[in-house]
Amino acid sequence: MKYSKKILYIAFFVSICSAFGFIYYILGSDCYTFTGISKWIYSTNLRIYGVFLTLFMSILFMCKAILTLLFHRKESVLEKSLNFDMKWQIFATLTMVTIGIVLFSHWSVVEQFNEVGVANGTYYDFPIILRIVFMGCICLWGIFMTVKNRDISRETLYMVCIYSLVVTFMGLYIVNPFEVATVNDLTQDFSMGMSDNSSTTESIYNTLDGVPFTYMTSVIYGHYALVFSAFLFPFKNWGGVLPYLIMGLLAGFGCLAHLAAIYAIDVFSEKRWIKVILILAAMVRTTYTYPAIFPIRTLFPLLLCGYMAFLYKRKKVLWKSKWMWFGFMLCSLAVLWNTETGLACIVGYIFYLFVEQWQNHLFLEKHMLYLYIGVGLMSLGCVFLPIVIVNVYNFMCGYRTFDVGVFFFPYINSSFATGIIRCNLPLGNHAWVYIIILLLGTLCWSIYHTNLWQNKGRYISEASAIAGISMIGIVVFAYYVNEAHWGCMDIVRQISVVLSAVIISRLWAVLVEWKKLAGVESIFQKSVVIIALFVYLILAMQVFSDPCRIAARHRAGAYSLNKIEQDIEVLRAEIPENIYGVGQGINTIYHMLGWDNHAKYRDTSAIKINAEGKDAFTSLKNEVLNQGAFLIGDSAWDQALLNAVLAEDNTYVMNKQVRIGSIEYSYYIRKR
Repeated sequence: MKYSKKILYIAFFVSICSAFGFIYYILGSDCYTFTGISKWIYSTNLRIYGVFLTLFMSILFMCKAILTLLFHRKESVLEKSLNFDMKWQIFATLTMVTIGIVLFSHWSVVEQFNEVGVANGTYYDFPIILRIVFMGCICLWGIFMTVKNRDISRETLYMVCIYSLVVTFMGLYIVNPFEVATVNDLTQDFSMGMSDNSSTTESIYNTLDGVPFTYMTSVIYGHYALVFSAFLFPFKNWGGVLPYLIMGLLAGFGCLAHLAAIYAIDVFSEKRWIKVILILAAMVRTTYTYPAIFPIRTLFPLLLCGYMAFLYKRKKVLWKSKWMWFGFMLCSLAVLWNTETGLACIVGYIFYLFVEQWQNHLFLEKHMLYLYIGVGLMSLGCVFLPIVIVNVYNFMCGYRTFDVGVFFFPYINSSFATGIIRCNLPLGNHAWVYIIILLLGTLCWSIYHTNLWQNKGRYISEASAIAGISMIGIVVFAYYVNEAHWGCMDIVRQISVVLSAVIISRLWAVLVEWKKLAGVESIFQKSVVIIALFVYLILAMQVFSDPCRIAARHRAGAYSLNKIEQDIEVLRAEIPENIYGVGQGINTIYHMLGWDNHAKYRDTSAIKINAEGKDAFTSLKNEVLNQGAFLIGDSAWDQALLNAVLAEDNTYVMNKQVRIGSIEYSYYIRKR
């Protein structure tokens, strides 16, 4: 094994163990005993994650420096390697693979399968013996394809790609969130809720109505509504059709994100049968649809991953080329779409450029100093342009103040990352541990091929692409770190599959070679490939459940508003026209009725997330108190608002109730 590579392995092992030791200490200790710097770090998950990454990188390069000084001669002990014959290779590999499979299987015991993309439903409801038979057959098929060096036809690959796009579309195309229904039978359970649907669509309706982005109206997911409005503006008065168009466009963007993942997998994988497995494993199949993650927070990270794969495939050099400018334009649009993941795209793209140049230049060369300054200025431009676009839109809507702070809402709120959505990382055998090791491992592999690690870095064409994709994943992973529950890891899962495609492809030659003497590195690499193939085979096996999932959504009425339209007509007959309405689903109802919804605020599920000194909840409450009558929904957030109103004015009495789907809307009037 090469001298510098052994240093990398040792440094990575020491740094990753040290960093995980810190994070397990800080999250596993009694936080009430913390004082000083420990208390400051623990106050937000993002600080914990930031210190984790800082520790990792610092210790990595510290170990590199120390080991280089200790073993500076190539004839040192680091050059010596142990070699094993075929039988010992098989024994050691099977041992490591067994440990990996046991750890993976344990995720189902700790109820974290959804972290890696196993949706509830058919997969769980199959009899255990049938699941074992399926797993066995598919694993034997994978072994056969590997041993015989077989592959599938290109036509089969195309059919799988089309199938995965159709399933992705149907999984996101939930036009009827009012049912909040659960379908339970022997093959499938499915639920859909108004809260997460409304929190995504509320901003789109407001933008179509010409509502500016202010501290009272901006949602917590970015300014994607401007992009939606560009497509939907000609149809904004098509009340009954508008929900179909909005959700169709949302599902279309989801398909675009998945298509970018498919392209990257296709570029980095060589075997078509492995591409099929990874594509099916990368699909988003969550039982509960959560568009705020997929596609809102995943679209541009995956588009940029696809763009980096394109640059690698076409052998494009970015610096001072037209392709560099196109990438920065993509990053700027990403910031406009969703601020937090847009910034992640900028960081990843910058690192792509840096690694590309670090392969041929030293860190502090004159050329590199010019590059750092130029990239810094272009990155600032990527952020400034969306701010200008939003403020121009606000000006057109009558909001005359050029406000930078409102663009970054709610991230300017000091409590946003400390208690509003915070959910600590689960300790133990969880998927996030292995995903962060994957992200940091591929990043270190890229750095290894630069002059940061070797005096004469060996140019590897995909190193810059892998560095950029890894860094995007590392930054967007902060979302899961801050809110580590149910499907939030979908924000980085597809990026992880893309990186796994790189690993499997690069180590494939090692896997199929058993007859020659091999060292510890070779055995470890064989084990990694086998475990990765096993995990993704199991995830891809959910393909048997997809038709059942789509059928369950159909039975729940997810694809049609026919039932809801009848209920809405009852509301038209029972409630005075254009009455002040507030609550989840009101915007959809009023647009279908052709009424004017006067409450132009963000969705009530996020109404208590405020900027410093700007209380949207209190403002909305006071506006409701100025009404002689109002209509309000029955969600927990709607009821919190109602209770606050009634606490200040008990002259309101409920006059009528109208049910739309499974949601109850109450009509209150003030006593005279």
